[in-house]
Amino acid sequence: MRRATWLGTWILGTLLSMAFVALSASLVQARVTEHSQALPVVRRQDLTEALDAARASDATASSTTRPVTLPAGGPGGSAPDAPAPDGAGARVGPVAPGESRPPAGPGAGPTAAPTTTRPPAPPTSTPATGPVPTPPPSLVDDRRGGGGGGSPGGPLPTIATTTTTAKPPPLPVSSTLEIHATGGWTLVRCTGPSATLVSYLALGPQWVTTVVKWGPADVEVQFRSVDHLSRIRARCDNGRVIPDVSESAV
Repeated sequence: MRRATWLGTWILGTLLSMAFVALSASLVQARVTEHSQALPVVRRQDLTEALDAARASDATASSTTRPVTLPAGGPGGSAPDAPAPDGAGARVGPVAPGESRPPAGPGAGPTAAPTTTRPPAPPTSTPATGPVPTPPPSLVDDRRGGGGGGSPGGPLPTIATTTTTAKPPPLPVSSTLEIHATGGWTLVRCTGPSATLVSYLALGPQWVTTVVKWGPADVEVQFRSVDHLSRIRARCDNGRVIPDVSESAV
């Protein structure tokens, strides 16, 4: 059922996509046809005639250029009010293609030559020449490690460095000892000068156990019956257990 639904959805999507593509193509074709009909039709003959007319107008404008003449006379002469006749002065201005400048007349003055102004050259810096300053010998000796009176080529001084590593303090000595008596036994541990009662046990129900001292200076445990007393003492000497057991009648 799910497969059929998926297949129907896919077919519907494909048909919608094809319809959208066809609609877009028809709209584009309609726009292109509309623009092509709106453009005017230009014949080739009309275009050729327009180009010929433009060339003829350019040639007429070039041939009607009026020449400009320079005033006659020497350098100290004055310019006349009216323009000089054709051939009496030199033409100044552009020359049309195929046209040559007429020669200057017999009374024409000198023709002004065009002048070209060049920008000034950038200033050039000349390196100053002279002796190169030499540092004092004392500075050279100090830099090279020779000191005030050493040789310039001596080796650089060597600085000895000493690294001191702090050693961790030694761990205290530790030991454990099991001490037995008539009424019971104890387990004592020593860590350095400190004593600790780890455990104790009486040897029967007739013995009553009493812990007198748990540490750390020393340990003492008593096991008492109707007619007997067992006393266990212990102290520490640099991590070593030193026992002291005493038996007495009550």
